[in-house]
Amino acid sequence: MNGITAVYVGQHYEVKNSIVTKYYFAGATRLAVRTGGTLSYLLGDHLGSSSVTTNASGVKTASALYKAFGETRFSSGALGTDYKFTGQREQAELGLYFYGARWYDGSLGRFTSPDTMIPLSQGTQAFDRYAYVNNNPVRYNDPSGHDVQCTDEGCYETDDGVSDWGRGCELSQCGVSYWKAAIKGDFGIKMSNDGGKTWDLRNLITMYYSLQNINTTLNGKLKSIIGSATFMMGEYVPTSDCPLCTYGGWTSGTSITFYTMGNAPIHQMNIYHEFGHVLDNLPGMINVFSTNSNINSPDFITATGYLNTNALASTSNNAIQHPYSILADPTIGAQEHWADIFANYVAGNIDLSKPNGPGIAMYNFVTGALAPYIGVP
Repeated sequence: MNGITAVYVGQHYEVKNSIVTKYYFAGATRLAVRTGGTLSYLLGDHLGSSSVTTNASGVKTASALYKAFGETRFSSGALGTDYKFTGQREQAELGLYFYGARWYDGSLGRFTSPDTMIPLSQGTQAFDRYAYVNNNPVRYNDPSGHDVQCTDEGCYETDDGVSDWGRGCELSQCGVSYWKAAIKGDFGIKMSNDGGKTWDLRNLITMYYSLQNINTTLNGKLKSIIGSATFMMGEYVPTSDCPLCTYGGWTSGTSITFYTMGNAPIHQMNIYHEFGHVLDNLPGMINVFSTNSNINSPDFITATGYLNTNALASTSNNAIQHPYSILADPTIGAQEHWADIFANYVAGNIDLSKPNGPGIAMYNFVTGALAPYIGVP
């Protein structure tokens, strides 16, 4: 355009008239730019807009402020990047921003073409398919041109606890923000990216339907029982006591971090297991399940202190998440036994086919332990 030849390789590398520009990221956040060998740092606002540029020494060299819908209302110096409002690339010659799926005009506060995906999940404001972020640009952004996203974890529900957006979208039309909102609104759980990994669509959908199964098990009382919780994801690093393991979880209070290797998905049985720990950690219920007088019943605990797998319908699909003997440590053993028993209870993997068998004893133990809090199933 205007005699300038530009080559873009994603959002990390570009060449304009033989001048190379490289961008550096931390996750999805653009932190710095190097143009022709000169390094500059980029500071953003809550929407991800490039607001301040500093040199390599941290001295401010440029700044910009934006109107609500993206027009520049103040600038001082050259930001040194075309990625400006909400971190999207500005095509200054056109007066438009490129949002990946379509172009956006900040002076109009509208996209220049309709959304090709009918956004059933975003409420009536989205019925205008040219509308930008449900006409609420201070609270939301739109990284892809298709999917309105919250700019902070706190905006996934309204004051009355109902999620911002409706239900009923097709899975292919439901983005990350939708599923985070659904989990927060339906179950009171905040899906945080503070564990080192970002929640993606696949894992959020797995989490939602896993929590739905747990909620059914708890007679629809999941949200009222836990009050609130935070779930995160992190990178799994094999340990000396389990060098072949590829995933795991860690529960602290009502916070869970699920660990996987690379892009591997979380495991549903691991979700059930760690949630069992959450129930055992709730205020006023600390260790109420793991210290139950029947937790180490010989009816479903072997002579060596492990869970009796004969109580289970199947031992495949990681039915035992954390094998541990009460002979090694009675406290930890009881806590892990409870989490594994609860996981198999939710999964329907307790063997009820043998009258007076170990499965019957295990099933009766769980229903009796939960009854004071959820009633009889």
